[in-house]
Amino acid sequence: MQLFGLNCEGKIIVAANACLGVNYFCPECQGILRARKGPQKRAHFFHLTSPSNCFLKGKSLRHLQTQLFIQDILPDTFLEHCFPSINRIADVAHHQNKIIFEVQCSPISLDEVISRNRDYGSLGYQVIWILHDIRYNRRRMSAAEAYLRRNGGAYFTNMDEIGRGWVYDQSERCSYYRRIIKGKPFPANLLAPLTQKPTLQKQDKKFLLRNLLRYFIKNLR
Repeated sequence: MQLFGLNCEGKIIVAANACLGVNYFCPECQGILRARKGPQKRAHFFHLTSPSNCFLKGKSLRHLQTQLFIQDILPDTFLEHCFPSINRIADVAHHQNKIIFEVQCSPISLDEVISRNRDYGSLGYQVIWILHDIRYNRRRMSAAEAYLRRNGGAYFTNMDEIGRGWVYDQSERCSYYRRIIKGKPFPANLLAPLTQKPTLQKQDKKFLLRNLLRYFIKNLR
């Protein structure tokens, strides 16, 4: 579901404010968009033709609801913000604190993660990745997830399609690409610099030690 488009002057238009039957343009693929709205559906844009390589067209409702959740917490942010100099469109941009939020519900390669971080970093922005439970925070980690968690560059979310959920962090124990145990989730501070892993609270230490013992007992049988 796409919430933003460009008018003929290149200005960003929110789907809720768009006129029915008028042509708008996709910020990513430049394809023609039309607005769709009604009493039983959220206003959004749709492509008149189906481009095979447009990332904005393929965003899920979980992805969109996570973007809206971040904007609700940080009202001075911008969704689908274009950075023409690096040919990137940020999911959520917080210019005051120079932070980019990238929501990830689908698989992504380590090379792409490093590439995006480098591109935004060249403009002085830090990237905070929000990894969705539907794909991430499992026992086995991808190279991208392991890299981001090891370097303190990602939080998690469990946002559903109607906006129920939150963005959270957790203490954890990992070995290479395997998450051995994870602590209780706690709300993520979206404006805190992600320079190191979260410290363990006392209750988390007890929780982790107890479950770590269970893990080794189970795997030694």
